[in-house]
Amino acid sequence: EHQERSSDCIEGKKIIETNAKLQNTFIINSKNSIKYVCDKGGEDYCENGKYFQKSIKHFLVVTCTLKNENASHCDYRQQKSSRYIVVACENGFPVHYEKGLI
Repeated sequence: EHQERSSDCIEGKKIIETNAKLQNTFIINSKNSIKYVCDKGGEDYCENGKYFQKSIKHFLVVTCTLKNENASHCDYRQQKSSRYIVVACENGFPVHYEKGLI
């Protein structure tokens, strides 16, 4: 895992946060490779009665965690890692990132 201190973690993604989220996660792969997880690139995964698809290969995931909830601006710490991704799929498309697994 690779960790960086980065205030441009969110800004670099061209996302404007008025109320900062505690954590934002980005999958750094092509749209088609992520969509493929909902087809032949994933396997069934169930947790707490909810059904997802888990990728059969690792993806580069960047997690941005808010450093200070009380700050006047949104300042994030960035962490890069290689993980299996768990996504919810509808009609063959990923609609929700649930989590990453090592």
